[in-house]
Amino acid sequence: MCILACKDLSLNMRTIRQARSLARAGHRVTVVGSAVPDARLARGDKAVNLIATGTPRSSLLMMNGLWLRGGFLREDAALHRAAESAVAAGCSRGGLFARRVMNHLAGRSFHVVQAHFDRALLAASVLSRRNGAKLVFDAVEVPFDEEMLPRTRSARAVRLAEIRREAEIARHADGWITVNESLADAAVERFGVVRPMVLRNFQDKGRWASDGRLRSDIGVTREARILLHLNTMRRGEGIETAIDALAHLPAAFHLVALGPAPERGFLRSMRRRAEALGVAKRFHVAPLQPPHAIPAYIAGADIGIIAREGGLQNLRLSLPNRLFQMIAARLPVVATPLPEIARILRSWRLGLLFEQSDAASLAASVRKVIEPSALRRFKDAVDKAACALTWEEESVAYVRFIEQLAGGEPIRAPEMSGIAAL
Repeated sequence: MCILACKDLSLNMRTIRQARSLARAGHRVTVVGSAVPDARLARGDKAVNLIATGTPRSSLLMMNGLWLRGGFLREDAALHRAAESAVAAGCSRGGLFARRVMNHLAGRSFHVVQAHFDRALLAASVLSRRNGAKLVFDAVEVPFDEEMLPRTRSARAVRLAEIRREAEIARHADGWITVNESLADAAVERFGVVRPMVLRNFQDKGRWASDGRLRSDIGVTREARILLHLNTMRRGEGIETAIDALAHLPAAFHLVALGPAPERGFLRSMRRRAEALGVAKRFHVAPLQPPHAIPAYIAGADIGIIAREGGLQNLRLSLPNRLFQMIAARLPVVATPLPEIARILRSWRLGLLFEQSDAASLAASVRKVIEPSALRRFKDAVDKAACALTWEEESVAYVRFIEQLAGGEPIRAPEMSGIAAL
């Protein structure tokens, strides 16, 4: 089995968990990405091999030529023809990753090749054809998403050309996997494929008590109430609403943001926002943590906040990892009513929903959850969910799915029942 990802996997636990589950079932697994997780996360399993290819960069000469056609000469038809030619020649990011994969895996044989999201499909297609292997597409988000295209005309043209090839590969894949029911439904409707298997990003079984570092890092006492925003800080994630909510809450409440801020100036603008509202001393940015350390670190918070907005389809249909990290840390959750997040919260009674982009609604929900009797009730519910929604249970069907593929049997997404089906 080979899992390919045209991305940095150093903070990605899904691929390492998939590899570990397959290895425990007696299979050898190779994971290839531009960067890979710490080998210690494989927990010493010699059946898991991690290979880093480095980050592929599109040819500067190619991009300059595309810029000349699209940005300077404004020749749309020529721009798109050139982009198609560049992708066909393997000069795009996906094509260059495919070359590196083939070089690193020369002489190796696999029965199943899994593409971790759409950018890996070009490489997965080449490798599976070379090996006569089955091809699996793990659609961890909305694939081929034209709402998320690059800004420049030349880069956008290249990405569109890649998407056309990737989508064709995906339509003919031997099996699909995705992370929630909404994405599975969308895949069937859009691509006419057999319904994907749903493999949610549940956390490893365990009970994590707070390691005390969160409060120490931000300099607050045990009496402070910590609201945790756990995710990349960028537009659409609702960090603005969470900051605004502090102005509606007593001084004992603090907001902690834990996650990268890739957009230049965004974090600075959030600090200015907090300062303008008079809550700057209650808005904190915690140091980034390795994935395996997150549950014990965030267990020092009181309530998890998911303020994600649904303006983009990829956000609207999402079921983010952080929800399950919060559950593993035994945190009640206050969230916007996006369908998959709301399904989990309502089914397990883990917290409350609030109106998207409404700081007063968020603050009101926090006040209700933090009431002593309500907090005990929600914490009991979260503990039950954490014991039931584990990767060990969720991954059983995934291993069967891959084994069925490797054995050449027709693929049918495993039916889920009981607790796992929610």
